[in-house]
Amino acid sequence: MDEYQELYGHYEEDYPEDVPEMETFESWADRIYREYQARKIQSEPPGAKSRRVSEMQKLSSVTEEETYLQRHKQKEKELQEVQRERYQKRCQEVFGGAGSSARTGEEGMKTNVEVAGRDREGSGQGPTSIRTGLGTLSYRDIPWPLPGGTAEQMAQAIAAGGDPSDSGSFKRYLRAQRVTWHPDRFMQRCGSRLLAKDQERVLRTVTALSQELNRLAELTK
Repeated sequence: MDEYQELYGHYEEDYPEDVPEMETFESWADRIYREYQARKIQSEPPGAKSRRVSEMQKLSSVTEEETYLQRHKQKEKELQEVQRERYQKRCQEVFGGAGSSARTGEEGMKTNVEVAGRDREGSGQGPTSIRTGLGTLSYRDIPWPLPGGTAEQMAQAIAAGGDPSDSGSFKRYLRAQRVTWHPDRFMQRCGSRLLAKDQERVLRTVTALSQELNRLAELTK
């Protein structure tokens, strides 16, 4: 073995072949952050971790509650829309479209005739009226805005079908509804069609509903 080999072999032992891979900046940053978090947790006073977990749980609970309220509000809106459509449909069947403020004048008169004509071609449940297109009316046949509700609740259901953000349109809508449910106007349309046993109850409910609609109209002035 010559002098060079002896020298090379001597220094080769000082530089092993398995040199550890050089740490990247990203790895170094991650390591420093982990070490910092570990020291921070160790230095926290007793109960700090449980309080932190509790705060996170509260935040999650608030988020879930907000989501629930949003869904509940959307369901209420959809329910009101279904009730409004059902109410307008029943008004068209009984009153000839009086439940919708959009159908007035000649258009409303045309609807009355069309509804009556269709019902005369139907199954023939008793005599029909040109005005309503329906036969004898019981209490349940009346297109109450909210069947089973109080007069106040029914008035609120009617109001929910309008657009309060448009003051002029909303007032016209309420005016049309007040005309529809005015006791005298109602009896002109349906008085002769009411079942005798239900007539007093129907008129009592119509009168109460009319009063509630008048009260709402006063509040919009």
